[in-house]
Parts: sequence; structure tokens; C-alpha cells
Amino acid sequence: MKKIQLVLLFLFVLTQAYAQNNDYPCQNPPYFEISDELYANSPSKKMDFTHALISIFSKTESEDSAGSNSEKAQLSELATQQRVSLNVVFFNGVKTIIIQPREIKNDKIIVYFHGGAYRDEMLLFQWDMAIDIARKAGSPVYVVDYRLVPDHIFPAPIEDGMAVYNKLLESFEANQIVFMGDSAGGGLALGLAGKIRDENKPLPAQLILISPWLDLEGDNPEMPDYDDLDLMLSVEGVQQGGIDYVGENNLHQLDNPYGSPLLLNNLNDFPPVLLFIGTYEILYPDAILFKEKAEAQGMNITTVAVDGGFHVWLAAPAALVPESWQSRKQIASFINCGPQGERVGFSVEDEKGVTDQLFHYTILPNPTSESIQIKFNKYNSNSTNAQIEIYNMSGAKVYTNSISISVTNMNCSLPLNLKNGNYIVSVTIDGVNQSEKILVVNN
Repeated sequence: MKKIQLVLLFLFVLTQAYAQNNDYPCQNPPYFEISDELYANSPSKKMDFTHALISIFSKTESEDSAGSNSEKAQLSELATQQRVSLNVVFFNGVKTIIIQPREIKNDKIIVYFHGGAYRDEMLLFQWDMAIDIARKAGSPVYVVDYRLVPDHIFPAPIEDGMAVYNKLLESFEANQIVFMGDSAGGGLALGLAGKIRDENKPLPAQLILISPWLDLEGDNPEMPDYDDLDLMLSVEGVQQGGIDYVGENNLHQLDNPYGSPLLLNNLNDFPPVLLFIGTYEILYPDAILFKEKAEAQGMNITTVAVDGGFHVWLAAPAALVPESWQSRKQIASFINCGPQGERVGFSVEDEKGVTDQLFHYTILPNPTSESIQIKFNKYNSNSTNAQIEIYNMSGAKVYTNSISISVTNMNCSLPLNLKNGNYIVSVTIDGVNQSEKILVVNN
């Protein structure tokens, strides 16, 4: 156990190199968008190594008694190093821990529901993620310490979340509140939003779902295909977790949309959603199913998929997985920039409010360090200029240029001077952004 704690401390020190600048302007950051080409490739060795590492940490830490003195000491040290304060309050009887960053950048608060199969207490790497997001976004994070199984089954966590939300509405407007959750907490955040909507209460401003557990039954026929890829979860474990959550005498609740929010409908009246998922997750098929359903029903949803990403990869040390650091920046931008900033996904609204795709491009296969070729598959803009930016995986801009395109000239080639590795290509036209991850190989 001491060895693991030392490794965690070492990784935390490495991670600080990525946390020096927490101020992000209101603009669309590079997003990892879903594409067939993106997740057809194998993950990097770095991602695969961290996948195994995090699975070991999660299994080992969860075996410890929750709230041990050692864990409290580590959390206190983490808060001190990250320069945040931790304050315990009770909202309508529900314990809530407030992560207060020193610098406040907006009038929003983040209500965070941690993962753990509705069974486990919040782990140290989840605290690290929540604290880092609080600092980057400049928003206090309210960690809801909701009741857990086996002592408390569904709908106890929903009831606790609603109790906290009702109390917060006495001090904040709904448009100042952001829901965020990972794994089971992601399902809880979305299910609670559904209940709030159905009770005709004002909905929170935004939802951030990190590797969300969206269906308690775990019966998606595609899930077994990911069983060997996911080192943290299994189909059997997900299905048993759902039974444990609702109780063996209440199996009909497995289909309750507040517990299985994949079953929610009329999603067009939900707030904007930022969804993170990894392609090596057993929950990936349900996340994509929800994405497609949400888009079909008119939800404003942006989906961030990382090739080879493991369960809750966003909580991985940034020194090992740059995508986690980059996506925490995306969350900060999503929270601070409002509807215009977070609407990254290819669409704008015309004067009648009808959503339509403005443009779409693909990068032709085998980009090299000397050049890449971009093909515009769809282009509905009157503008003749496109702003091209390329970022490395540390978030640094390594290329920028403005190019001219038209319906008759839908291809372009960019002269580059890049090292081998992964990059994000970002194209902006009329204020709308599309980004795509590429692997540059010098042949």
C-alpha cells in the first residue's frame, strides 16, 4: 500500500508540470471528435500502460476503509498543494464537501457526483480531478456525499441529489449550476436532471458526463465486444452492480429512467451536454447510443471520444495521459464560455433557430511531418476563409494559417514541419469549430 501511495505522489508531482496555466480564453478548444478513422487504430503504449495502472489503483484503493486517516491525510496534502480549501456543509441533511479555489472566474458552481458503482466512496484520483477542474474553471465544486449501497438502494442517491439541488436553488439561479459526474455519478447527474425536468423545476445550466453509466441492466449486445478491452469493468460486474443498486426485490426499477437515463426521452429540452468516453470502455456502446439518440431528439451535445481511452481516463495523471489534461481544459472552457463556447460540434443556428451542419471535413490518410491534406465533405458557409490551427497533445499551438476554400476548391494541402506523434487539427469557419486527432508519421 505504501508503494502505491509513493507512486501516486510521484505521478502527482509530474502532473503539476501540466497545471501551471489555468486561465483559458472563451474559445472552442481542440476537441477529440468521434470518427471511424480515430478509433480504428490501436491506442498508444502510454495510454495502454496507464489503463493498467489506473485499474490497479482503483481496485486497491477501493479495498481500503473509506475515510481512513491515511486517506484524509493524503486529501489534505493534495488540497494544500493545489491551493484549494475544503469545507464540509450539510444541505437538507446531505453531507457536501465544497472545493473552493483561490481564483474565482465566473458566477457558476459545479455539483459533482462521484463514481464507484453507487457502492464506493470517492477515491483520491477522483478528488485530484475534481480539484484540478475547480482550479481550471475557477468555479467551486460541490461534492455530494450521497448514500451508498448496500445500506441505501435506489432512489436514495437521486433523493440526496435533489435535496442538495433544492437547497442550492435558494442561493443560486439554476443557470449558475453545472452538474458533473463520472461513471455511476455521470448516470446520477443525468438521471437527476431528468427528474428535475419532469417535476417542472428549473434545470441546471450544463451537464458534464465522464464515462457515464447510463443503463443499469447492462444488456447492450455490443458490450461483450469490449469486455477484454476494459480492464476495470466487466459485463457481469455492470449487470450485478445494477441489481445491487436497485435491490433484488425491486428489479423492475432497472428500467427506471432516473436510474437508467439512457431511457430518458424528449431530450431537446435538456441543457447542453459535454460527454467524455473512451473507446476501450465497456460503457462505450451505451454512450454512443445515447449520443445518437440525443442528437436525433435535438439535444445540444458534444461528444469527446479518445481512442483507447479507459474508464474515467479523465482522472488519469496528465503526465502520463495528456488527453486528461487537455479535456479538463475543455471542461473549463465549457463552463466559462456559455452556449457559444461549448457548441463545438459542427453546427450553427439560422435566424429561425433551425440547426444545420455548417461544414465537415476529413483528413486524408497517412499525414506526414511535411504535409497533411484536408478534404471538405460539406460546406454551407458563404465565407471563403478557414482558420487552421494544429495543437500538440500538451495543448501548445504548433501551426496556424488562414486558407481560402470554396465549393469548387474543396481540398487543401498544408506545408508543415512537425515531429512524429499525435496532434489535434482544428478548423474554424464563421466561428464554428471542428477538430480531429491525427497521428503524424514521417515516412
